Amino acid sequence: MDDGISLIVSGSAIGAVATLIGSWIKARYSKTKIEPQPLEVKQQPNYVTCDECKAHRKAVHSRIDELRPRIDKLIEMMQVSDAKAEERAVHLHRRIDPVSEKLAATNELLKDHLHNHRAKHD
Repeated sequence: MDDGISLIVSGSAIGAVATLIGSWIKARYSKTKIEPQPLEVKQQPNYVTCDECKAHRKAVHSRIDELRPRIDKLIEMMQVSDAKAEERAVHLHRRIDPVSEKLAATNELLKDHLHNHRAKHD
């Protein structure tokens, strides 16, 4: 009876090994299909064509050419405005400088007067 049990156990072991070898061969040499296909590559339409890019570039350049005279005029106006502002500043300094000089002289007179006044009362 021990021989019968040994034969059954041996047969089971051989069957298990055969199953493992069969599974390994199948995994090694067969292709597995994954559903749904995660790496499917689909052709996408062109989002922007070269002709569309050229047309857009032409439109942008046309718009820049239209705006260029207005930009040049604005720059000229700013330069004139800067020159006028500089003129006003020079004129203002010409008016302020004598007043500033008079204030400085008056300040010196006041200092001398206060110094003399303190010297008399000390």
